[in-house]
Amino acid sequence: MPPRGAWMNDPVLHLLPGTRDVELPEPLRYVDRRGQLHEVPAKARSDGMTSTAWSWSFIGCPLTPDYRRPCFLHDFYVVTRSVPPAYAHQLLRETLEEAREGRLWRARIWLFWALTRLFGPRW
Repeated sequence: MPPRGAWMNDPVLHLLPGTRDVELPEPLRYVDRRGQLHEVPAKARSDGMTSTAWSWSFIGCPLTPDYRRPCFLHDFYVVTRSVPPAYAHQLLRETLEEAREGRLWRARIWLFWALTRLFGPRW
């Protein structure tokens, strides 16, 4: 099995008044299984739409603690389009699979990823 990726930090997200958007107060850094650093810069914003809003009631909101770092990284790549969509979705699945070691159920992770892959943004 390939080595696990690692989050370098876990910044607190700031909710922006009058919106459902959140902003990073500091960069978010992740080193993937291949040793590549992924960095979301400070002041990056997300609306939590990694997964479709209608699916939140049964898989959870992307901004809950279990999902927030993987989803923020995915949302950043959706907005910047700096990597191909397949790579962004694969990275989302990788980071969610690693979160499974904590509190997430395997079926829930797979469903979250599959719904994002099927109904999420494309570029």
